[in-house]
Amino acid sequence: RLPIKWMSPESINFRRFTTASDVWMFAVCVWEILSFGKQPFFWLENKDVIGVLEKGDRLPKPDLCPPVLYTLMTRCWDYDPAERPRFQELVCSLRSAGNA
Repeated sequence: RLPIKWMSPESINFRRFTTASDVWMFAVCVWEILSFGKQPFFWLENKDVIGVLEKGDRLPKPDLCPPVLYTLMTRCWDYDPAERPRFQELVCSLRSAGNA
């Protein structure tokens, strides 16, 4: 079984796995950590996740998540894989956020 609740739309719809889909999943894992281990989209069944994503809905900001980090996470969840940051940019952004 595939981890639907962590997967990008293109991975769910077309089984397309790329570095861009890894960026999406990375941001979901960050969300999971900042949510103290909550399962992403715990309120949905797997079959309903893609509809929510295609409407543009994303995981909510965890209570203790700094706004700058959540903004970065939402960029990782862009529907268009080409618009997501690359890992090199993520590393730089996370370093900057950590030094702020």
